[in-house]
Amino acid sequence: MADSIQLEIQRPGSPAEQAVLSWAFVRDSVQLDAVSPGMPPFRTVEWDLFEALCAYRRFLERKGGYLLLCNGARKDAFPSAMSREMGKGFKLYISLMGRPGGTLVETLDPAPLETVSTVAEQAAFHDAWFDSIRAPARATGDSH
Repeated sequence: MADSIQLEIQRPGSPAEQAVLSWAFVRDSVQLDAVSPGMPPFRTVEWDLFEALCAYRRFLERKGGYLLLCNGARKDAFPSAMSREMGKGFKLYISLMGRPGGTLVETLDPAPLETVSTVAEQAAFHDAWFDSIRAPARATGDSH
């Protein structure tokens, strides 16, 4: 049995459009299906929801620069290893530079256009955030 949600996709400078995402657990993976007007249907099976969303987001980027308007596409959001392993990426953290942890949110909750990014921009922010929380430990020689 699949669950589904309606979310918006948008190209900067254009009106938002609707997309219907549905997901189901297939063995130890998550199958994500997406349908939106004017695009071919999308399907992927990945090891967690976050990775499946990244695959869908790359598809949207190739189809004209669309962005998915949900927390999972926020530039400053990323799931922890525990969230991915134990919760299949259905929750993630909103991160602040230089601060470990963050605010835990639902991956598929809506997010405004100004907070979302491409998959590459999100990965770059996560890498920079990770470096920002490790920097004090490197500066003091503390290995924790």
